[in-house]
Amino acid sequence: MKPLYFLIFIFTFNLANSQDITAYRDYRNYFYVFDKGVQSEIETLSIKNYKIGQDCIEYRDYTGNLKVYYKGKVYDMYDAADDYFVSKHFALGLLNNQLKIFDKGNMITLSTNIGTYAIADSLVAFHDNENMKFDVYYKKFIYQLEDVIVSNAITSFKAKGNMLAYIDSKSDFKMFYHGSVSTIISLNSVSPLLYDVGQDVVAYVNNDDQSFNVYWAGQNYRIEDFSPASFVAGSDFVAYVDNTGQFKIFSEGGVSLISETTPAFYKVTDNIIVYSENGLFKANYKGASYELEKYIPTDYQYDQGTIAYLDNIGSLILFNNGKKETVTYDVIKNYKINGSILKYTTGNQTKIYYKSKLYDAE
Repeated sequence: MKPLYFLIFIFTFNLANSQDITAYRDYRNYFYVFDKGVQSEIETLSIKNYKIGQDCIEYRDYTGNLKVYYKGKVYDMYDAADDYFVSKHFALGLLNNQLKIFDKGNMITLSTNIGTYAIADSLVAFHDNENMKFDVYYKKFIYQLEDVIVSNAITSFKAKGNMLAYIDSKSDFKMFYHGSVSTIISLNSVSPLLYDVGQDVVAYVNNDDQSFNVYWAGQNYRIEDFSPASFVAGSDFVAYVDNTGQFKIFSEGGVSLISETTPAFYKVTDNIIVYSENGLFKANYKGASYELEKYIPTDYQYDQGTIAYLDNIGSLILFNNGKKETVTYDVIKNYKINGSILKYTTGNQTKIYYKSKLYDAE
C-alpha cells in the first residue's frame, strides 16, 4: 500500500495532549479566541457560527466565508461552504461534494467528488467517487485502501481516535492502524457484524461463535464467550455490559468489574466513562470509579476526561483528572467545556476556567 500524497511534515513532540483553546463572542458580538491564556480579537463583525477542536477553531465569518484559526493565524478555507467539521486535530470544509482538510497549517483537497466519509481525531476515511477508491487520510498522507468498482462498496466502516475498521467487498473485517492495513477476521456469517473502534482499540462480536473480542496492542483477546448486551470503545479501553448484566471494562490487556449492577446508562469519551448506578451519578476515569452525586444532574457535559455539570442548587461543578471542584456558586446562564477548558456566562460576563485559573473574557 503506497501513499498517494506527501506533504511536508514537521515533527513536533508534545509532552501532553491537552486542550488549550476555546472561543467566544463578547457583548458587541466581536469574536475572540482564548489560546493558552491569551485572548485575541479575531473578528469585529458578527460571525455566523463556529466550532472548536483541540488544535484549531473553524468558523464562518459575517459574509459566510469559512476560516480556520490555528496558532495565532487565520487561514481561509472556502469563500462559502455547504458544511464544516472539526475533530481534535483537523478542520474540514465541504463544498459541492469537494472535501478539504486543514491539518496543522496545511490545506489539502481530499476529494473533488466525495462519497460517504467518517471523521476521527487523527484520520479521515472516505470514498473518493471520482477515482473509485476507498481512502484514508492520516499524518499528511492519503492511503489507498480499496478499489471501489461499485460506488460505496465499503458499506460498513467506523473511525474513532487513530483507528479505522471496515468490512471489505470480500467480507474481510479489516483495520487501518498506524499507516498499515491488516485483517482481523474473515467473516463467514451474513449477519451484520457488531463492532466499535476507539483510540488504539477495536472491539467486535465474532458472528461464528458469538464471542466478544478486543484487538489491542497487536493482540486479539477473546474476553467473553457470549455476546455482550452493549459495548463502547474509548481511549485504550472498552466499556461493556456482559450477557448477565454486569458492567465491565477491558483495559491494559485484562477485564475488570466496574459494577455488578447494570448501569441505567453509560457514555464514553476518550479516557472517561460517565454512568448511572442505582440512581448515583458516577464516572470511571483511568480505571477508577468516582461517585460525583447521589442523583443524576439534569444538565451535564463531558469531553476528553472532563465532566462539567450544574448541581441541584445550581453550582457549576467540574470533574477533571480525577478531581471534583466547585467552580462557582453564581447563577449560570450557559456553560461549555472543550477538553479541560470550561467557559461559562453569569449575568453578562463570560468567564474561562483554565488550568485552575479563572479568566474574565475581554
